[in-house]
Amino acid sequence: MSIDQHNLECLDVVPELPVTNLAHAQSWFQNALGFQTAWVWEDSFAAVSSGEVQIYLRRSDSSAAPVRCYLHVVDADSLYQRCQQQGARIVDELESKAWGAREFAVETCDGHVLRVGHGEKRIDEISQFTKGNASSGA
Repeated sequence: MSIDQHNLECLDVVPELPVTNLAHAQSWFQNALGFQTAWVWEDSFAAVSSGEVQIYLRRSDSSAAPVRCYLHVVDADSLYQRCQQQGARIVDELESKAWGAREFAVETCDGHVLRVGHGEKRIDEISQFTKGNASSGA
């Protein structure tokens, strides 16, 4: 029996962040980043969204290692300004990077780090990007 390769394609990836207080985390995403609450399941699990992007929030009583994820946005400068106005903790200042992105990083109320950015150049315009696997060097 063969498997149709199309059935193996991923449709989306959604980070799931452990949070200590679900309502507080929802509020943080709404205020700092302008996300909306998409849904809540029994006050223990929720999704916040912006456009087609969702982030899952899972209530957890145990401390978990911080999660890092990248949010591709239309305008990192505007979102950076909003985060500053809302008093969000900026951990990396907004700047244009050598890899062709304009980005910054912000820490959530639960210590997770969101790198937020938009492209300034296409990958094929930057010589340091290569195709294929990374080298196995140390």
